[in-house]
Parts: sequence; structure tokens; C-alpha cells
Amino acid sequence: VMMTGVCSGIFNGLLSASGYVAPYYNQAGTLVAVQTPAVQSTITFAFLGLETLTSLVMIGLLAFMNVEKEIDKKQKEIKARREEKSC
Repeated sequence: VMMTGVCSGIFNGLLSASGYVAPYYNQAGTLVAVQTPAVQSTITFAFLGLETLTSLVMIGLLAFMNVEKEIDKKQKEIKARREEKSC
């Protein structure tokens, strides 16, 4: 729940920095909803580029995760401790 707010804030900060202008109606009553190329590039980066970068970081972090490699050893140690307590 907290990360939704953080991520929305980061995305809104990127949009503000790139010059985002909210859609509006001009004097003739026409909806103006075209963004600058910088804003369009920022939106594309946020949904494709940033996602790719964070995925690569996650792959790197998960490569060092070795919990399952030693699970048998840890389970045997826990079982031995339980047997010692029950004696």
C-alpha cells in the first residue's frame, strides 16, 4: 500500500520535470490533450525503460539469494535441537 504512493510520487515527479501539462479545454471548447515529445518520452521510459532497469536489478539481487541451497542442513539442525529439548 505504501509503495503505491511512493511509486506514484516518483512517476508524477518525472512528469513534472519533463513539463507535463494537464489536458484542458481552450477558448473554442476543444480539448487540448497533446503532450510534448519530452513528456511522451518520459512516459515511455517510465513504463518500459524503468521497468527493464528494475527487473535487471531484481535479477541481480535474486542471484545472491541462497536460502534453498542450505535448507536441508538447516532443517537437520532444527530437528537436532528439537530432539535435544525433548530429551
